[in-house]
Amino acid sequence: MDYIRQLGPVVLDHRFRRMTESLLRSAEEIYKARGVAFRGRWTSTYQLLLNEGPLAVGQLADRLRLTHPGVIGITDEMIAADVANALRDPADGRRRMLALTSSGKRMSGELLDIWSELGKAQRRRFTDAGCDIMAVLASVEDGLKASGLAEEVLKKIRRRGALTATPHRGPRKLVARAGRAAICFFVAATIGSTASWSAINAQATHTQGTTSAIDEPPARHSSTLSPTRAWTIAPPW
Repeated sequence: MDYIRQLGPVVLDHRFRRMTESLLRSAEEIYKARGVAFRGRWTSTYQLLLNEGPLAVGQLADRLRLTHPGVIGITDEMIAADVANALRDPADGRRRMLALTSSGKRMSGELLDIWSELGKAQRRRFTDAGCDIMAVLASVEDGLKASGLAEEVLKKIRRRGALTATPHRGPRKLVARAGRAAICFFVAATIGSTASWSAINAQATHTQGTTSAIDEPPARHSSTLSPTRAWTIAPPW
């Protein structure tokens, strides 16, 4: 059983990467069998340089929609294999331009023949599975460019969080609060049997469940009931 398949769409990136690696390995098996010193991951960069080179790293990155470090990694490999070389831009000596070498250009005929057959075979695999892969890829890529996947997911998570953000008071906390309320009521009733309720100084102090519901010391009332000691009762909320 393929574990990754069991995980569903959340690992689509893994599935695509695995498929890409399989396609690249197949391409490199063909290059090796045909005696061409070429790597599958160079293909788009090679074709762009063949058709429009020389180009700067930034231009390659923009046209291929790759990162600068990604393009540099690919072109450094091509330079090491004598497929491409680096030139100074005549208009700006600080800018490095990339172009195919003579040996790189000579392999284009063999490469184009391979790519023609390879492209047909790859597309046929998807067609046989009921998928017009080129149309699907174009639609998905355009959709991701218009609206990022991260933005969509984060918006839904925030919206869901807002709906469940109301604090939940657990049963234990409610029982504890009810107990404190009962104690306060009992004390108030006891005092009320010996003194007037006007002698009681009620304070709404939030105790957070860490202090007693009844605070001492007793406070002396300034009215005619001065001999009577009145307790300060802290409500349970």
